[in-house]
Amino acid sequence: MTKGTKSRLTCYGIAYVFVLLSSLPSSVAAQTEGPRYGGTLRVAYVGDPKSWFTFTDFWSISYVIQIQSFNRLITQDKDWNVIGDLARSWDISDGNRVFTFHLYDNVTFHDGTRFTAHNVEFLYNMLFEMRPEVNGTGEWRDVKALDDYTVRLRFHKPRHIETIETATSAWSCLELPMHIYKGTDYRKNPANWKPIGTGPFKVVEYKEGSYIRMEAFDKYFKGRPYLDKLEFLIISDQTTALMALEKGEIDCIDNKVGVSPSEVAGVQANPKLGVGVERWPGMFRVTFNFREEARQKNPWLSDVRVRRALWHAIDRQTIIDKVLFGITGVEDTVMSKENKYYHNDKTMKYPFDKTKAESLMDEAGYRRGPDGVRFRPQMVLYKSVMSIGEVIRQMWKDVGVELELVPTEDTAFFSMYEAGREGLKDFPFGINKFGGPFPSGIEYWSSGKRPPPVGGNCGFWNNTEYTQLIENGLVEFDPNKRKQIYYRAQEIAAEEVPYIFLWTDSRLSASSKEFTNFESLRPATTRSRYDRIWWTKGTLPTPVTTTTRPPTTTTTQAAAETPTTTYALAGLALVVVIIGGYMLARKRRRM
Repeated sequence: MTKGTKSRLTCYGIAYVFVLLSSLPSSVAAQTEGPRYGGTLRVAYVGDPKSWFTFTDFWSISYVIQIQSFNRLITQDKDWNVIGDLARSWDISDGNRVFTFHLYDNVTFHDGTRFTAHNVEFLYNMLFEMRPEVNGTGEWRDVKALDDYTVRLRFHKPRHIETIETATSAWSCLELPMHIYKGTDYRKNPANWKPIGTGPFKVVEYKEGSYIRMEAFDKYFKGRPYLDKLEFLIISDQTTALMALEKGEIDCIDNKVGVSPSEVAGVQANPKLGVGVERWPGMFRVTFNFREEARQKNPWLSDVRVRRALWHAIDRQTIIDKVLFGITGVEDTVMSKENKYYHNDKTMKYPFDKTKAESLMDEAGYRRGPDGVRFRPQMVLYKSVMSIGEVIRQMWKDVGVELELVPTEDTAFFSMYEAGREGLKDFPFGINKFGGPFPSGIEYWSSGKRPPPVGGNCGFWNNTEYTQLIENGLVEFDPNKRKQIYYRAQEIAAEEVPYIFLWTDSRLSASSKEFTNFESLRPATTRSRYDRIWWTKGTLPTPVTTTTRPPTTTTTQAAAETPTTTYALAGLALVVVIIGGYMLARKRRRM
């Protein structure tokens, strides 16, 4: 054997080893870190779903449960980009008036029935029949299945894909089975409590006030969930949920139950537990009520000086630092700071200033009485933020406003005050939150044309210029022009103070470290599923050996090597390298 031959043999052997090692299947190369199958994830959850009938019971608590068993046309990734869910792609035409969605062709319902575009057409017509107010602006034109896997949505006005996402993430988000609902009384259909969806988990048992048990859907079109089972245990109390987590009775506290900020340090000190913090592009705020009934009962509502004074009287940063333990940040406008491109940081601000607050109220004619009180309003608020309400109550007391708090269960607050036709009724204000990842989202809760039930403007604020601006924002496709529209809208809202913006909606969860990949729940659990979370003690996926496709197909795939074969070849190559290297070294010693 010549010297050159030996050298070439050595080089070829080394190269072969590198090629083989680099081609190892990921399931083999990462045996200890990859996803695993099996296990049951037990999640502490805040309450029962109202039902699985999404047109009337889609919101808040119900939605997190429902989304585990259903899909929608499109959704968002962790960076708020619109991506497909049941739709694999879409085309936009006719000046952003026509959206044609191309669906996956391998989707089945839990009972084995094939999902098609005809189901989507049925769903939207069902929506318009039951909830005609969702088309209160007259923007929808029609929906039509063009074939089994293509569906077209048409609008009279141009639309952004983000507004389509919004439309497909509420009433119409979850694709209910046409073959189960067609021709029935929708509200009384048994499937409302025994759902049949296309999602990753099937509901197998539900006990009101106790639990919802689900199992993995083996034929889920995006791939079987890693978990075998998923259980939502109804535990609304944070302290009770945390104790259960520490004892190992549950594995996760969903952020709708949440963890008290004061408990975060203790959870982080536990080596078996982890904490998740997520900021949602929405804001907690005080919403003023501009309904005539409320202004007659509380005449100070009509004076912007009083509304500004009340904002100056809240020390938001101290609340964030001392009560919320720094997990969030101050907000100042109708557009959250999380909407970085569209957020206007140059609007009028109302920093904490007790002297300014008292001066403004004196100027407005609401001076302290003999008892030191200017007026005694009531505030309705989520029960879950009662501790925040107590701090604000004390801060306002310091400037002569004697506040009475009216706490309401979160779901009841939504149905009574946020979605009810009378909004906040005759309460002068309430603490609530709304928001979303898109700038167009503010239209839903702040437009003068969006009072309940066609929107979330539960304070009935109506500024003509503001409403026109955000309507223009819906149909402006030049990002720079659109930015200026929303900048001006934020200035108007900051000047008129229909809201006191408090802080970013930041959510806390906690979980056992025996389960991982909770980042897959981003951007929010209300929009995400638990199918990509896995149990670290589960079973690694079995390496799959594929075969060459039949010659009739246009695309072929070579048969994959089994791990045993791959290792054997790598070993053989290594032997060649060693022998070649040894012979070369021996030859050099002789020279």
